Amino acid sequence: MRTHGSLSGPRRPRPNRSSSWQELRSATAALLSMALLSGHAAQGASMSDGKVKARVVVDDGGLLASAPLSAMAEQLHLYGQFIGDWDLLVTQYLPDGTTTSRRGEWNFRWVLEGRAVQDMFIVPARGDRGRAPPDKKESYGTTLRIYDPERDSWEITYVDPVYAAVFRMTARVENGEIVQKGVDRNGHTYRWVFFDIHPDSFRWRSEVMQDGGTTWRKEQEFRATRKTQQSAARG
Repeated sequence: MRTHGSLSGPRRPRPNRSSSWQELRSATAALLSMALLSGHAAQGASMSDGKVKARVVVDDGGLLASAPLSAMAEQLHLYGQFIGDWDLLVTQYLPDGTTTSRRGEWNFRWVLEGRAVQDMFIVPARGDRGRAPPDKKESYGTTLRIYDPERDSWEITYVDPVYAAVFRMTARVENGEIVQKGVDRNGHTYRWVFFDIHPDSFRWRSEVMQDGGTTWRKEQEFRATRKTQQSAARG
């Protein structure tokens, strides 16, 4: 989800490498135990057709939840509506007016006793990774989204270790859109917006403030479609 001038994730101004990695380590320490694919594997066995078959039981360490916390279910629906797996078409809008596109995936889960939503943003998708030309870097990031009932807002942290990128935002609903706003380490204001939201599709755009704070320039847009099997199950 690298924006500000790159296709597959948030814009990364030329950072101070030492401070960038220090910030990444700090944020990763908080999120490391929350990786969607984390956990410890335990060996087991099952019987099928008279043969013993080995199986692996994955312990997520208490990360995943099957549903939102019931006491906050209504508030958590803002991001809970995205729970599941999505195919992405990611379009980059370059300063010269041209565009480039790639495909990826975006997968959302309930975590932390159903108190939060975490997602994995992967461009290109896992089956296509490692095939990108040198000028098209890959992205493999995760976002943790936590609702703050006192402020009636969401605190958002996105980490992409591919770019040593850490972005923090506050999100609210504005005019029917989910607007996530933040300021990068160089003082640039940006916003990432979920819009045109339907049960099996949505769009997302990233914009950066320009012209002394008078205009927004769109840098990326995602078109997300719920994976076919999940759409059929919901139907």
